[in-house]
Amino acid sequence: MRQRYYADLANSWNVMVENARPVLEAIGPAASRHELLGLKMSELMSLNEQAENHRSELARVVRLRKALSSEGTKVYRRFAADLQAHYGFESTELIRYGLQPKGRPRKSKKKKEEEEAAKAKAEAGKVQVEVAPA
Repeated sequence: MRQRYYADLANSWNVMVENARPVLEAIGPAASRHELLGLKMSELMSLNEQAENHRSELARVVRLRKALSSEGTKVYRRFAADLQAHYGFESTELIRYGLQPKGRPRKSKKKKEEEEAAKAKAEAGKVQVEVAPA
């Protein structure tokens, strides 16, 4: 949208500059402004061209980045599958490579017993209070 605005602006300046050429002598002191407007118009057109070149370069870079990320993702997934095949899907070695082991995490017997003991201790420490109906 901005590009169109600046192109329209340059076109309107160009129309004024070109159509005022024949009457420049009659206008008198405004000739210096006419010349300045002509310079500004050519600068704006030059900048518009540069912006368009950068826009097309950006589009090219974005396409390249998208293609590269797609190819990289395929390679990443295949390599992850290789690591899973090598170590096993449930191996904790996979964590070292940024992968989550498959299956639910298993707790050791010792850890389970410690958790159950802590839970029982917490239950034993609670005081039961009965409230009489009013």
